[in-house]
Amino acid sequence: LQLIRNEYISAILSFDKALSLDPLNSLALFNKGIANYELGRYEDALFCFNKCISICFSIHNFFITIIKI
Repeated sequence: LQLIRNEYISAILSFDKALSLDPLNSLALFNKGIANYELGRYEDALFCFNKCISICFSIHNFFITIIKI
C-alpha cells in the first residue's frame, strides 16, 4: 500500500523488515527495487532486481532438479 501511495521511504523500511524475516522473499526485493528506482537510487534498485532474479533462478533450478529425480 505504501508503494502505491508513493511513500517510497516507508515502503523500503517495510520491505527491509520483510527481508529480515525472509531474505529470500523475491516479491519484497522486487518491490524494494521499484521504490528505490522511483527515488532515483538506481544502483540500489539494480542490486534488488539482480538479487531477485538470482533467487528466482535458483528456485527454478531447484524445482527442475527435483522433477528430474
